[in-house]
Amino acid sequence: KGPFGNSFNLVVSHLDPAGTAVVFGYDQLGHGTQVAGIAAANGVLQGVAPGARLLVAKVLDREGTTQWEQLAEAIRWAAAEGADVINLSLGYYRDETSGNNTLTKLVDDLSEQGIIFTIAAGNEGPGLGTLATPGNAKSAISVGAYITPEMWRIDYGYEVANPTLWYFSSAGPRQDGFMVPTVVAPGSAVSTWPLTAGTGYRRGEGTSIAAPHVAGA
Repeated sequence: KGPFGNSFNLVVSHLDPAGTAVVFGYDQLGHGTQVAGIAAANGVLQGVAPGARLLVAKVLDREGTTQWEQLAEAIRWAAAEGADVINLSLGYYRDETSGNNTLTKLVDDLSEQGIIFTIAAGNEGPGLGTLATPGNAKSAISVGAYITPEMWRIDYGYEVANPTLWYFSSAGPRQDGFMVPTVVAPGSAVSTWPLTAGTGYRRGEGTSIAAPHVAGA
């Protein structure tokens, strides 16, 4: 607990073998904690796969940005550590390579080794060709976002007749005509959140929310 009464959830991310140093991790952005909870929370709130084991790579800074190579390094690390499913709730927009870049190639190469990738399609819809990369990789399960009448009623208090895509859900096709996203999943949910105030739970929206639903499944 901090000097001003704020609570912080910390994890030990590295112990020096010599016993002289320790590195703590803290999700100041909140996005990673939210995504992890949707996939595998196992407490008061249950994720899609509460029995799953999480292998977390922190690549986003407090602004939600990262370097391309840093992300690639994290993906390679997760694969080397034995990840069965790799969820990427992030993306780069305005990809002019038709999905043929170093990140999508990495996803395709590791998919051939049996790893399943679930990747957010992006939140720049509803226009055509608004996909983010690497969610436009051919071998990935690219995930768009939908909402049902039950979700509208419980989360927002609205009565809506039919399920629809979320307005922000990015759509294909890629520049070369390949159709993505692969599937759609719930694009809003109450999930875990770093406990700086309140209950430690928060509702989020986006294809970043949809992708871990599929990862958990």
